[in-house]
Amino acid sequence: MFFSASIALTFVLSLSGIAVHSAPVKIAARADFVPKACSGPNGTGTCVELGVTIGDGRGTCTNVDSPVSLVLNVDNDCVSTQNPDCALDFNNPNDVAVEHFSDDADINNLAPGIKSISCQAIPGLVNGLFPQ
Repeated sequence: MFFSASIALTFVLSLSGIAVHSAPVKIAARADFVPKACSGPNGTGTCVELGVTIGDGRGTCTNVDSPVSLVLNVDNDCVSTQNPDCALDFNNPNDVAVEHFSDDADINNLAPGIKSISCQAIPGLVNGLFPQ
């Protein structure tokens, strides 16, 4: 009986040590800066603030002049187009829209010719996914 009690006590003490030494690291679910489109790589150069719609649905469109990089929050979902006012010509096979998230490698080296970006902030979204 003493042996069982000592094992149980050791187990409880080991768990309390884990609980003390493994406190959760606070991770921001949403950053507090305004997303930007910048003229230089990696968020450098002249930056323009992007309009953002909160929640799922049609994002806020911002006209831009061929940005090279984007600075996005983890809950941003942005789509770039090669036309002003976020318009797409569905009859033109070369007219494309590209979706961007904060952890995408392409946000630091955007395709040339982007004329507008539509952005939204979706609470709970983390780089395009909803964590479980």
